[in-house]
Amino acid sequence: MNQAVAVGMLETLGLSVDIACDGLEALDRAAAGGYDLALMDCHLPGLDGLAATAEIRRRENGIDCHLPIIALTADSLDGDRGQCIASGMDDYLSKPFSRDELAKMLARWMPSGKVSGGEAQATGNVVGIGPVKRAVA
Repeated sequence: MNQAVAVGMLETLGLSVDIACDGLEALDRAAAGGYDLALMDCHLPGLDGLAATAEIRRRENGIDCHLPIIALTADSLDGDRGQCIASGMDDYLSKPFSRDELAKMLARWMPSGKVSGGEAQATGNVVGIGPVKRAVA
C-alpha cells in the first residue's frame, strides 16, 4: 500500500498526520508528544519498527503515558503479529487495508471521543512511521 494512500485515508477521517522517515525519527516524534496514536511500519531503515517500538515502551516505563502503536506491515505470517505485540505494539493491521478497516482500528485505539461511529470521523494527531525519503506534514 502506498504511503500517500494511507495518509489520504487518515486525512479523510479528519486526522492530522505527520510522517517519520525512519525509526530514529519515530523515537524523536514520540518523545516530543502530542500524538494520539502511531502507525508503525515494521520495516524501517536504520532502527526497524519493532526496535523503535520497544524503545518507545522502555521510555514510557514509569511514567503515566502510553502511545497506542499499530503495526502496519505487508507481512501476514502467523508469527508476525506475535512479534509485533511482543515488541510492545498494541495491534496489527496487514497491508493492504481498506479505509473501513483503518477506521475500525482507529476507533479501537484512539482516545475516547476522538473517533465516533462506524464511518469514524476523527479528530486528533497521528504519526505515520514508514520508510520515506523526506518528512511530509
